[in-house]
Amino acid sequence: MAGPGPAFALVGCSTGGVTLPAQTAAAAPKIHGDRGGVRVQPFVYDARSHEVAVHGVIDGTPRIFLIDTGVDPSAVDLAVARDHSLEKTGEHGEVDGVGNNGATAYPSVLPEITIGDRRFGPIDVLVIDMSKLSARYGAPLDGILGYSLLKDHAILIDYAVDEITFFDGAAGSEPARCTKAYRFPLKFASDDDHSILVPGLTVGGVEIPAFVDTGSSNGLRIDVDSPAVAEILAALPKGRESTTIGARGEASQRLASLPMSVKIGPFTLQGAEAAMVHGATAPIGIGNRFFEALGAKLLIDIPGGEVGIFQSCK
Repeated sequence: MAGPGPAFALVGCSTGGVTLPAQTAAAAPKIHGDRGGVRVQPFVYDARSHEVAVHGVIDGTPRIFLIDTGVDPSAVDLAVARDHSLEKTGEHGEVDGVGNNGATAYPSVLPEITIGDRRFGPIDVLVIDMSKLSARYGAPLDGILGYSLLKDHAILIDYAVDEITFFDGAAGSEPARCTKAYRFPLKFASDDDHSILVPGLTVGGVEIPAFVDTGSSNGLRIDVDSPAVAEILAALPKGRESTTIGARGEASQRLASLPMSVKIGPFTLQGAEAAMVHGATAPIGIGNRFFEALGAKLLIDIPGGEVGIFQSCK
């Protein structure tokens, strides 16, 4: 957008990953709920294109939204805003995110959305054109549910069976009775960037700062320009050329299976799929294909201040 106007940091945006700031300083999360929140019945999500998409209802109209931990706030498509008469609450501005083109948005509020048997809202959103994201996804997308929803509701994504569970507030001790578990305190990239840091990820024995990104259809998204990956750069495969779609349109990447092991907590993955990119400004983003390959459950518990990866739960 030419001329003056606000800038919106819709940093993650399906389907190709997340653009994050270089700093990884801990930011203390705000606690929005009690430990031991009410668990809402899990339901199957749409996993096409290696995304986590939930079917919801707005004013009686079926809608489909991606779950994206890298998006702050949430977002809705222009057509949804028009159809449901969402009021503009601020000026148009330029959107930051993946892609090489310009993109504009304006802030609004989604009063209510029903997902499963639960109503959520009001939710702060940006109104953007999602037509390119829909084309990449393979079906019309009506929006993206990110931090402005997840700050108040823990979620548990079960990648082995394509199920997602929402909680009223924090998740408490769930999930329980898992053969392997890696729980760690919630840390954001910064006070202003709510991208979620995942500590302890090693690639080929080298620990590299990483962030979780459920809006990414990649396995690992590796910024080859980051100094943090310099020690493994020579060992990274060249990969095949590909394109991805983000909030700002197309961007280039190279896809390959990594020849070295990737470890995090008690989990080890050989041949992890990776996308090598330039200028992502974060060393590594961990996307859905990685958790799918592990057959893991992923807990994002912002109200409870905790994140976890689990396997073989009863």
